[in-house]
Amino acid sequence: MPFLLILLWLLQHSIVALTLAVSSPAAASTLMILSATVPQDSVSNLTAAPSFLFRVPFSTIELTIVCTLPMDGRDLAWILLSLHDYVDEHLRRKGDEPLAPKNDPFGFQTDPPRVSFTAQSAPGRLMTWSVLQIAAEGIYLCLPQRQRYFGASFEIRDYQDDFQWGFGRVTAVPLDLLGIRIPNIITIGNDTTSANATEIIASEGVPVA
Repeated sequence: MPFLLILLWLLQHSIVALTLAVSSPAAASTLMILSATVPQDSVSNLTAAPSFLFRVPFSTIELTIVCTLPMDGRDLAWILLSLHDYVDEHLRRKGDEPLAPKNDPFGFQTDPPRVSFTAQSAPGRLMTWSVLQIAAEGIYLCLPQRQRYFGASFEIRDYQDDFQWGFGRVTAVPLDLLGIRIPNIITIGNDTTSANATEIIASEGVPVA
């Protein structure tokens, strides 16, 4: 009998202690911290993976993408799709070739300048227009296509032959504030509702005309 009384007393005090702990601000904070540190899916939550190593489908291009500040997802998608179309038109007219000195560093931005894209060749390399297009496609597939609405800096590498083509960034900062001398800045209207830009299908990784 005394054993049962002792057990009952312990049980009562345990319940009271647990109630006080859960109702206290410190306990609530601890619970919030624990829930905030549960790993998230990196596809939908960038805080779980702020950088990516992304191989663009049907190419030998590998992108190291380091995300920076959040930005408008429509602006991000628009400039990448518009850039893809711009380079595609160049390839149709002139074929693939290295970027001319006036286009290396390459500068592309919306007008008015809400978002900008830059890319330049690595030392000792001459980036080609096709590599620039593949890089734009890869960034699109890795970021806005998966609802990651962030600016980013990136490196462009050929993983098959193991060398770096170049590097660049996409940002909400206008080109004239980036501190990079760009001889020829190409601008595109900031009509994010237009359907003229080529859509890129993530499952195939190739542009659809």
